[in-house]
Amino acid sequence: MLTVFAHVSWLQLALVAGVALLASVVGGVAGYGTGALMPLVLVPMVGAEPVVPIIAISALITNVSRATAFRRYIDRRRSAIVLIAAMPTCIVSAYGYTKLTSAGALLVIGAMLMATVPFRYFLKHRAVAFGDRGLAVGALGYGAAVGGTVGAGVILLSILMASGLDGAAVIATDAAISIVIGCARLIVFGVAGVVTAQVLAFALLIGLVAFPGAFLARRFVERMPIHVHTAILDAVVLIGGAVMVAGAFQSGTAAPPPPAPSSSAPHVLNYGDADATCSRWTDGCQTCSRGTAGQAICSNIGIACQPAEVKCIERNGGGKK
Repeated sequence: MLTVFAHVSWLQLALVAGVALLASVVGGVAGYGTGALMPLVLVPMVGAEPVVPIIAISALITNVSRATAFRRYIDRRRSAIVLIAAMPTCIVSAYGYTKLTSAGALLVIGAMLMATVPFRYFLKHRAVAFGDRGLAVGALGYGAAVGGTVGAGVILLSILMASGLDGAAVIATDAAISIVIGCARLIVFGVAGVVTAQVLAFALLIGLVAFPGAFLARRFVERMPIHVHTAILDAVVLIGGAVMVAGAFQSGTAAPPPPAPSSSAPHVLNYGDADATCSRWTDGCQTCSRGTAGQAICSNIGIACQPAEVKCIERNGGGKK
């Protein structure tokens, strides 16, 4: 298990664990925050591609704890409406995410994080109200967003509140829906082969550390006014999302790597096979000669040496070229 963390320091792992616990508490109090905060510490460590699978798997653990803590508030009817509408678009979106490049994944995650903040304020100030049909339509969009990105929890919270839920019922119903959606995403990511040992290790670390967060949140006495911590969280999400989007464009405009040499081109190690009359050859860094059995016997390469084109320096019979 520790080998998957070989390139990550203990300080970085402690940072991931600390943010996971904080995000779980914030999510239990405010209803969102886990998917918005974790990418900000995960992307610099593991890259953009594994982030959505990591958060999808860890969310199963955190949402189970949240649904357990608030289980008596779950609205089963609204949960069923959202799941029926959101599941198809979620599966398609999750599969699409597995086909993205590193820059594409970074762009999707960053743009989604930035979009969640104005979207939440828009719905709040417009006082949108949904019936069952409106809830189903909103769930279609939620499914498309949650399948292949992070931070879409704010969309689910918004449509649940617009449908008439509030307080603990929103947190509980959100958690129950997210468990089923998370299982669907996990199946898609597993079939696509993106659930690696590293993804599982980080997901388990985040999920296990964050598990107590829901129970802490239920009893948490908030000393900071809710609008203040919401504003701080929004600022962090906006800045982090902007950094990811900028990184995606920078990756997209970077010069492509030089093409690899053709496998058919003679190399210093196989030049003897290409030129049977040559008994001694060099590329300026290594010098090779033909052994008694015809095999190439080569010197060690010099320090910081740049190989040149291979040329024959002695032919069979002692002749020089």
